[in-house]
Amino acid sequence: MLISRPLKPVLYHGSPAKNGGLRYSALTEKSMKRLLHRCSAFRLSLKKRQSEYALRQKGKVAELALGYQGGTSALITMGALNMGIPESDLPDIVHRWRDANRRIRDLWYAVDNAAVQAVTNGGAVGVRNIIVSKEYNAALNTDSLTITLPSGRKLYYISPQIYENQWGSPSIAYMGMDQKTKKWKRLETYGGKLVENCVQAIARDCLAEQ
Repeated sequence: MLISRPLKPVLYHGSPAKNGGLRYSALTEKSMKRLLHRCSAFRLSLKKRQSEYALRQKGKVAELALGYQGGTSALITMGALNMGIPESDLPDIVHRWRDANRRIRDLWYAVDNAAVQAVTNGGAVGVRNIIVSKEYNAALNTDSLTITLPSGRKLYYISPQIYENQWGSPSIAYMGMDQKTKKWKRLETYGGKLVENCVQAIARDCLAEQ
């Protein structure tokens, strides 16, 4: 709190001392400049933190939405627009994230290509420490796309088929339960989603085998 005096401003300190329990100290011109400088530095620091926070928000939503081949729609679903990120910025965020995480991006495409190859031509295709193959179950009289995990467990995708997706590329569809309607129907999958299934299954194996 500043108290005015003729020619000299003074700073009021609320500690009991002189002058009826109050102590006053003169604030020199040099001290005033130093105080104003600190206030200005604090405001600049605050603006910098706010700017860094905005960038951090972009990075956070990107990590949550894009790790398994999500695009702009995934960012919107994860609340990017509600965080104040302009919709026009979303394609650039997707591009930058994928460019900065090329090994993850390449893994999506490698698993997707292996799955399409296995369904189309049969046989088995190895990708890193997993094996993607097409198997026939005589008891059920159906084919399955399987992914053998490092633990030896398998993920099954029943009655897989290849069809052309909205981007004109080959994609995989299999019979499974829709998580929203809880009905048995043909579901689409792709490299990023297959990688997500593998990551979650391997994480389960690590926890279960400890």
